[in-house]
Amino acid sequence: MSHRERCSKRLLLKKKMLATPHPNGTTRVPLLTYTSYPTNAARFSVRIKRMQGAPAGLHFLTPSRQVHDIPELLDAIAVYLSWEELIILGHSGQHAQDIVERIIRHRLIVLMKPFILNLDAYLVDFFDLLQETNGGIVGSLVWRLMAACDTTLDGNVLKDLNIIVPGGGHFTCKWLSFLFKIGYRSVVNQDCLGWYNWAIKRTLIFEKEGRFISVTESKTKSIMPIVISSPLTSMFNVLTYSRIYCFYPFLFRQRIAVRTTTDITLTMVSRLRDKGIDLSWSTIEWTFPCGEACPVLWRRTENLSGIGVARWGGISGHLDTSGIPSTQQELGHAHYKWRLGKHNRPVSFTNWKPATLRAAFVCNIIS
Repeated sequence: MSHRERCSKRLLLKKKMLATPHPNGTTRVPLLTYTSYPTNAARFSVRIKRMQGAPAGLHFLTPSRQVHDIPELLDAIAVYLSWEELIILGHSGQHAQDIVERIIRHRLIVLMKPFILNLDAYLVDFFDLLQETNGGIVGSLVWRLMAACDTTLDGNVLKDLNIIVPGGGHFTCKWLSFLFKIGYRSVVNQDCLGWYNWAIKRTLIFEKEGRFISVTESKTKSIMPIVISSPLTSMFNVLTYSRIYCFYPFLFRQRIAVRTTTDITLTMVSRLRDKGIDLSWSTIEWTFPCGEACPVLWRRTENLSGIGVARWGGISGHLDTSGIPSTQQELGHAHYKWRLGKHNRPVSFTNWKPATLRAAFVCNIIS
């Protein structure tokens, strides 16, 4: 008996089995099925499935649809994964990485749409400018981007978009010109006072139809001082044109925000409650185990120990990976050390080896 005849006989037996009623009155539906010997018309389809990474001839059957190939099924499942699971999936292969990057781009487009109404004309320009100015996006948008599977992915719930840029280079002027071009008007141009004075030079705020975009300039050539002076650890997340940084991944997974300054408003508390985030007012009675997950321990930008970093492929999906700078270059060659301690103001230390740290900051004032 030839191979074709054996496959045909096996297929007939399988059809007979499916047609046989189950003892409880239903019809048997197998979880997996294999195609018969490929005819000339089916050879090309099998070749495509192999190119997509699926085992030759392997399909999944579901009640709603007869056949799903494996890459399609993986794509459907991925949208329900948590951020941590997405990152793990992206490390499993090139096809999985493409799926993860596509999901991130889709989420980002949804969240950016209320701020840039004409996405086709200006969204790519926005991220090109983010790259040109070595800037980043912080605040609620980045948190929702990572927590999209746990919350409703609706850009309309966001009212503000926060951009941070290094000092020097007339970066704020470039953003001013771009935002004016897409219809925003300037509302506030203020120097920074008080707690943020050590980190922030000035902030520009723009408004259009009830949406606000802020551009904050650092006092240094790095955006890191702005990040680590945020009032809540839930704001310790940065999206650049090529990467996403999560500075406290354990707290993010646990949906916990630790207060880092006294500048906490009732609006902030209300927003945390709406996101389902628990606010911890102090680290004095911290009950979670020590290690990299503990916010009280020192962290540093050197080697980014304990910090989650993920590439997302750029807004166009055609980012030249050979031109992506290192994380040190992207963060402005910053050498900062910080923790959530019990001090009332930023404290600069000079007893660290210059080769390791130029300066160290405590960015927490919990007392």
